[in-house]
Amino acid sequence: DEKKMALEEQRWKDQIKWQEQQLALMDDKQKKDEMKETARVTLLKTYGDALRNSVTKMTNEPIDILLFFDQIERQFSDLKVPDDLKVTLVKPFLNDRARQLISQVEPTRVADFVFVKTYLLQQLRLVPQAMLDMFNTITRSDNETYRAFAPRLVILLDQYFVSRKVKTLQDVKDLLISDRIKCSLSEQPLSHLLRAESTISEAFARPDFVCDLLDNYLATRDKNDRPIPIASALGMLAPISKR
Repeated sequence: DEKKMALEEQRWKDQIKWQEQQLALMDDKQKKDEMKETARVTLLKTYGDALRNSVTKMTNEPIDILLFFDQIERQFSDLKVPDDLKVTLVKPFLNDRARQLISQVEPTRVADFVFVKTYLLQQLRLVPQAMLDMFNTITRSDNETYRAFAPRLVILLDQYFVSRKVKTLQDVKDLLISDRIKCSLSEQPLSHLLRAESTISEAFARPDFVCDLLDNYLATRDKNDRPIPIASALGMLAPISKR
């Protein structure tokens, strides 16, 4: 009985010791979490103060929205802002519509700046084609110097390349050729191409894809862009024409 009681007492002491160790670990984790949160708040304030002195609040003008993202991303790069702080830091500079849109992003993605930026541009209809159209149609203001006008063109082109995920000179060539072919198309073949392009995994249709698709499309259309009736199919004979 004494031996049994001694074992029970030792088991009880071991249990108490284990619980004390767990509490110590919890306290240590809590302290680390508190220190981490304090450091995060300090960083947000430091970066926020720096951005307030250099970033202009986003307006509702499409081109200004692109200029805004270009400006703030340059600041993030210069300041070496950690990725997990970027969305929090950008929120105070967004217009009302953009802030409303961010509130609709699912919690698992709301801290991902790249995702949030892409989502905002899509929702604000600043898709790649819109960027290209702005680049091709933007004009210099009467009171604007060419020295000020050129950077706006650069930013539009840069953002267009980013949206098309252009990284190499070959990417630039492929994009220019594909866009040039699109400009030559009438409404129906262009619509056919754009529908097909929306289904591929790449950010734009490469020239080989475009050419094959259009050649196959035109092979089934007459000169008035109407479908050519199929004369026969596998296992079926075409009607014999009467002479």
